[in-house]
Amino acid sequence: MKRRDVWPVLIFSLFGFLFATQEKESRWNELLQHLAEKSQLEGEKLFYFKKLTPFLLDFIFADSQRQFPQKIESLQTVDELRKWCETIMGGDLIDFGEKMFHYFEEKAPPYSEANRRQFESEHFVFLTYAESPGDKDMPMIIDNSEKVYAAIQDIFGFREEVEKSLKTVLNKEINKEQKISVYIYPSRTPEANKHLKKTMGASSFGATIDEKGNGRLTARLNILYFNGFSLAILYHEIAHIVLLLGSFDITQLTAKTLQGESDLRNSFFAGYKKIPLFLQEGIGDYATYFCGFYSQWPLLPPFRELVLSVVSCPESIPLEILIQESALFILKNHKRYSLEAASFIRFLIEHYDKNKLKQWLLSGDKKPKENFERIFGLDLKTMEKKWQGNLKS
Repeated sequence: MKRRDVWPVLIFSLFGFLFATQEKESRWNELLQHLAEKSQLEGEKLFYFKKLTPFLLDFIFADSQRQFPQKIESLQTVDELRKWCETIMGGDLIDFGEKMFHYFEEKAPPYSEANRRQFESEHFVFLTYAESPGDKDMPMIIDNSEKVYAAIQDIFGFREEVEKSLKTVLNKEINKEQKISVYIYPSRTPEANKHLKKTMGASSFGATIDEKGNGRLTARLNILYFNGFSLAILYHEIAHIVLLLGSFDITQLTAKTLQGESDLRNSFFAGYKKIPLFLQEGIGDYATYFCGFYSQWPLLPPFRELVLSVVSCPESIPLEILIQESALFILKNHKRYSLEAASFIRFLIEHYDKNKLKQWLLSGDKKPKENFERIFGLDLKTMEKKWQGNLKS
């Protein structure tokens, strides 16, 4: 082929690709609009149905070997689509979700770290990249972040403590005070790898000294954001940082002018409280399942059904074990741990005084089982029976 013949071929191929992409998007939009109208979706359910479902369908149809129960074009309601998706997802929704996120990561294009943009809300400052998914979804990200921030404070009744700690927060890198910093990465850039390692979300909580010698807290979240599904990671990390802010005693950090790293370290750890690991991770998972789109996106099964499928199986892990185990145990058993912890935390929130949950939060990470039983006035086995009975009723 002569050199001058290459351009027409490239242009034709480009138009073919664009046409195929637009045709697929048009097909999803037309189908989803039809299903939404038939099912009379409105409000947040309609919003998340249109926002999230195209990404799910892209993942499903990316596997050319996948067997489909029937043609998707034949479906007439959102409920029919949900059942169609459940057949494809199988019984392990969390495993399916992990595979979907890995697919999103593989498809994520590289972005230049030079094109960073900054947005602010009442309690957050967001840093992302121009024209990235996070940049385009910023209004939704801001709205969701503030909702989760408020919800986690209300669970423990420590809004005053969180706000007091937040007033001392400083991000020297961008010279921003009194806001949680959220770094949103569209792919694993070198900076993202530095902060995330192999995870998709991480929270960092520490302290620094400002130019006047005052002790200041640092609060940073790092999130891989591919599309709206990545909000689930953001929910989890916001819950972590709110717990850390709310449980921190800033008295020692702000009592005097600090004289270097040793002074800073001593002042920080004088106010830092280790949170029971089960509660820390449980609240993160609670935020994922109950503070965001999970309850609004109509293609997900009721959370209760997922939990029952776990606690009813022989591999179910008793709370007495879950509540005392290490981070390594959580990593190895994260699917069951995630569902059970979120469900049990929700049970406590709905049936017990929030002050008891707050007392447990502040009781430290030593002897979590004994502290729980002392604060709630029931042994853990009895509480587990109450929780499971509530699930099944």
